[in-house]
Amino acid sequence: MAITGRVAFLRGKFDARTASAAELLEFFAFNIKDNIKARNEVTLGLEKQTRNENNRRSDEKIKLKLERLFSRRIGSIIDEVKVAVEIGFIFNKVGNIITFQQHFFSEVIILARWKDPNLQQMLVDGSKSFDELTCSDMWDPMLKLVNMEYKRKDTVQHSVMFQGGEIWSEMRWTVAGVFFENMELNHFPVDFQDLSATVTTDRRANEITLRRHNQEASRIMIDGFMDNHTFKIFKHVKVTEIEVEDKHKLKGHPEIRGTCRVARRCGYYALNIVSVMIMLLGVSLCCFAIPGYKVQYRLANALTLLLTCKYFKKAVSVKLPPVSYLTYMDVLIIWDLVFMAIMEASYAFLGVFNTTQKKTSLADFAALSLFLVVQFIFHVSLFVFVYCNTRKRTISMLQADNEYTSQIQLFSLRHGSICPSPSLPANYCQCNRKSHLRALEKRMLRRGGSKLAAPQQFPKPLVGGGSTRGEIGGGNMSHGHHGGGGDHF
Repeated sequence: MAITGRVAFLRGKFDARTASAAELLEFFAFNIKDNIKARNEVTLGLEKQTRNENNRRSDEKIKLKLERLFSRRIGSIIDEVKVAVEIGFIFNKVGNIITFQQHFFSEVIILARWKDPNLQQMLVDGSKSFDELTCSDMWDPMLKLVNMEYKRKDTVQHSVMFQGGEIWSEMRWTVAGVFFENMELNHFPVDFQDLSATVTTDRRANEITLRRHNQEASRIMIDGFMDNHTFKIFKHVKVTEIEVEDKHKLKGHPEIRGTCRVARRCGYYALNIVSVMIMLLGVSLCCFAIPGYKVQYRLANALTLLLTCKYFKKAVSVKLPPVSYLTYMDVLIIWDLVFMAIMEASYAFLGVFNTTQKKTSLADFAALSLFLVVQFIFHVSLFVFVYCNTRKRTISMLQADNEYTSQIQLFSLRHGSICPSPSLPANYCQCNRKSHLRALEKRMLRRGGSKLAAPQQFPKPLVGGGSTRGEIGGGNMSHGHHGGGGDHF
């Protein structure tokens, strides 16, 4: 009985151990399966994430290529339909040129002309007739002046011209006020200045392009120049089209600039500053008349003259803006100041080594001769250089005036929009007109200028022998700017 019980106990214990080992093996097997499954899930997740990232990158590349292709296509399409606005400048008044503040007063008439797509579409659709068109129906170029500080006058006149089956909108913008100009003063007081009015637009470069006027020549009224006592004005007006860079072609704003040029009259500065500086420099050389052993008197006189020259330097600086370069006037005054400082040092040097009167006299004579020669060479070289440079620039300006006069004559002969040359007879015929035109072209080519490009030709009008011009809204409408701070219209 005891043996049987012992066997049963051992059997039960063995069964329990067997069961525990089986459960343990089953637990480890389950954990291994879970680990393998989790590892497989992580691996699949990483592969899926990598695949998604690759797909995203490839999609971005395709999208970028499509955007580039689309932008090029859209840009080429937009370039075909953008409006070309012709701009001309008439400077009625120019004056009050203040060099220190870098601004001037001017009254400018800005002429604009363009094919109006809105009015053309209305006439094509039949929604309005030509007589029913109003100012609000016009396509607005949104022009504005870039370099204007403040305005005193601002009026706009609109008109419409029907020519060759096309609607042309015209605008005459009269604006008067103070303009800012970054003046170049390297050659002061014999400098030439560009006085410009820069027109831009709030529209993008893909919507509008600004060109020089093809029917009206830009010009300046010489009688309206108000600073004849300080400046000389030239007759030509330069119109510059500022192109938009390719990378900003869809976002940039085009600009066009009309520039008239003036030359400063240097008589005031030559008489009141240059001549006085030269006289002070000559007086400083008179200090050698004081005996060499009286050094204190030489130094006192030289120091007084040095401070006087410094005062003249300050008087000139007040009339000029704080620029970071030297003008001709600065070069002259600074040289005189440095020369006087060298003379002052030489007086002290001669006083220290004053041994005998004979040696002092010889040293003074040598120093005076050297200073005279150096001063003469410097001033003559400077005056010759300034004269040659000024003469060269004056000749180029006069040549530009002559070319501009020839272009005005050619323009008037071809278009008849502005007054022809006074030298033309009042009863010249068509053949004389053509011969005069050829003669002017040959004269321009002999002067080195370029032949004037042929103007834009328009087809004949649909009705009658001339163009039909009408004023919007039954009359000439004058009004100020609206919106945008009063800068565009």
